[in-house]
Amino acid sequence: ADRECMSGDFAEWMAAGNRAAVISGIEGWRGDWAASARDWGFDVSHARRVAIWHGAEDGNVPVANGIWLAEHIPEAELHVLPGEGHVSIALRFPEIFEDLRRRANAVTW
Repeated sequence: ADRECMSGDFAEWMAAGNRAAVISGIEGWRGDWAASARDWGFDVSHARRVAIWHGAEDGNVPVANGIWLAEHIPEAELHVLPGEGHVSIALRFPEIFEDLRRRANAVTW
């Protein structure tokens, strides 16, 4: 799924985003990679109102990680998208953002 989506305007958008992400250095990426290999420093069970979106065909982060998070975070809502990968899930951003908007509007302050 990721290979198929990496062409045309989408590929240009991804490349521009990656260039912008590292323009000041790779510390952010390094931190992300390091976080995947060690304890995060907090108990995920303390999180609330979490939406987890995961591509079922993600070759970078196994879907089992998203499932584990959903099982350990109270009130988590898991969305596993068939046919989507690590990158191609970005094509579903309108759907994901609508879900975030719905969740934000449901909050009572």
